[in-house]
Amino acid sequence: MPGFRTSEDHGFGYHTLTGYSVTIPPAHRDYKKYPHPLSAVKLARLAVDLSQQGNGLGERLLIDAIYRTVLVAKQISAIGLFVDPMTPEVIPFYQQYDFLPADPSDHSRLEMWLPIETCLEIVST
Repeated sequence: MPGFRTSEDHGFGYHTLTGYSVTIPPAHRDYKKYPHPLSAVKLARLAVDLSQQGNGLGERLLIDAIYRTVLVAKQISAIGLFVDPMTPEVIPFYQQYDFLPADPSDHSRLEMWLPIETCLEIVST
């Protein structure tokens, strides 16, 4: 079941996670000599009903996605959680949780990621 429901009758928000294979930019210190794609988790969708926006549901859904990423990482050695923000205006939402640009040298690319070490820190608080 992706995400969680806030009511038995109405889904006010949800998230969808999927497996993901990535090639980390060579500049990343932990993976620059890794010879092939790495396993990760992709936040394919995070949505909150317009009537519920501004109530913290998006934050709770993101924290739940991070928690589930940690669970998956214990099984498949995922390096982190990746997301493609729909617009540049959404980037600050992810930055407040320490998401990083997936490729800092390509400013036209919106994809971001949260390293698994940061995911672990978030779920342990």
